[in-house]
Amino acid sequence: MRLTASYSSSATCSVFSRLHAQVRKEYADIAGIATAALTEYVTDVRAGAFPADEHCYHMLAVRLEKFEEWGRQDRQGAQR
Repeated sequence: MRLTASYSSSATCSVFSRLHAQVRKEYADIAGIATAALTEYVTDVRAGAFPADEHCYHMLAVRLEKFEEWGRQDRQGAQR
């Protein structure tokens, strides 16, 4: 008699590193990959390396002026 088991992708990809099924085949260590990526992200943010200027969108000066004008008008309306 052959027994088969069905596992979710989280079990076969080791998303939950503390869960170890007795019968499984691990295809990827996603928890390890995600942990390494988040650790690198936090390190970059704390060091001030991210976001750098190339990671940001910049507003055109004309639109910035209109945005600031809108903000002034909004504040004046709220004060009334």
